[in-house]
Amino acid sequence: MTEKKFNRRDFIKKSAIIGSGAVLASCAGPLSLFGKEPDMAVIEGDNYYNIALKSIETLGGIEKFVPQNSKVGILINSAFDEKGAYVSPDVSLAVLWAIHQTNPKEVKCLQLVADDYWKRGNYYDDHIEIVSSLKHVESNVFPAEFNDDEWKLIDLPKSVSLKNAEIVKAVEECDVLINVAIAKHHASALYTGALKNMM
Repeated sequence: MTEKKFNRRDFIKKSAIIGSGAVLASCAGPLSLFGKEPDMAVIEGDNYYNIALKSIETLGGIEKFVPQNSKVGILINSAFDEKGAYVSPDVSLAVLWAIHQTNPKEVKCLQLVADDYWKRGNYYDDHIEIVSSLKHVESNVFPAEFNDDEWKLIDLPKSVSLKNAEIVKAVEECDVLINVAIAKHHASALYTGALKNMM
């Protein structure tokens, strides 16, 4: 092992360079270090409807994700009745309200959302018109069964293991797909936050 000598002059020079870099970085501000716009929002509160809207606003507004007059597909993790197993209906209602501010051509639930799900929401009465205007892929219920009318098999040629996948045909008709998922634990997959509703 060779020993390197470090003299006072080198120490001062390197300290000045490091110090200058730190000062310049702090002047640039945190946004220039991490990008100008956030891609994740954490909003705290008890009113899920309001925090969902605040999250959308913090991320740049619904217009950033849904252009005017779009065909919007929405996938809501709603097919359960125990709290913690499904997305709060108030979150879904807030997302739908925001989508409707863009005058969409159509909003289609890519999985059937039952009426009793919406009625659990505190804001259901204020959004009955929006909820009743939704279209649904009627056959996509939990657990889903493949049918040729509303589903198709697509090839995944670059995949290592999974060579094909079943998808709802309506996905291909959407200009925008919004996945309203809940992060939760599954016995077979442990944690499914990244792929929830997409498996």
